[in-house]
Amino acid sequence: KLAIGCALAVSAVGWALFQFCPAQIISLFGGGSDLYYEFAIRFMRTFLFMVLVMGVQILSSNFFSAIGKPIKGALLSLTRQVFLLVPLVLLLPLKFGIDGIMYAGPVADFTAFVISVILISIEMRKIRRLEAERARRPQLSVVLPDEIVVFDLAAKLHATNAQVIKKLMSLGIMASANQTIEYDAAALVAEDFGAKVTRE
Repeated sequence: KLAIGCALAVSAVGWALFQFCPAQIISLFGGGSDLYYEFAIRFMRTFLFMVLVMGVQILSSNFFSAIGKPIKGALLSLTRQVFLLVPLVLLLPLKFGIDGIMYAGPVADFTAFVISVILISIEMRKIRRLEAERARRPQLSVVLPDEIVVFDLAAKLHATNAQVIKKLMSLGIMASANQTIEYDAAALVAEDFGAKVTRE
């Protein structure tokens, strides 16, 4: 939630600059005629209209990579630029002319945002369902070494990589499924899962 909030805040600043100060931004890269500025301002305002939600798609891609689903993360990262933007840039001008190129940006951004939200929602529902199932199980006892890889910890706790990484994030620890964490952090996560922890 914090990461999404920060991404939206940064994107909101960018959106405001693109919408309300496009001439000043364009002038940083050179000058031109009045017609040039008129078109450039219109293009910037239109093409970057949905920049407000671009950060969510980037964070979603990183989230899936971090929880041990790199293929889904990679596909999600390609959604806007490859799967959506390129076809839209080729197809929309057939209907709208040069304006179609401008419309391709916001349409691709918004569609990628919707896909990201859907995939994240599905993943979070899975996590909540697994947490509910875990709560019904008897207490688990785990023996932890001084250092442990995140996916090994997840296996010991009968949890998913996503669940363990989510717990680590709540502790302020950013780690992927393949990274090693120290005993203290692993023990806090295990105890948060309701497990009885013993040091190896």
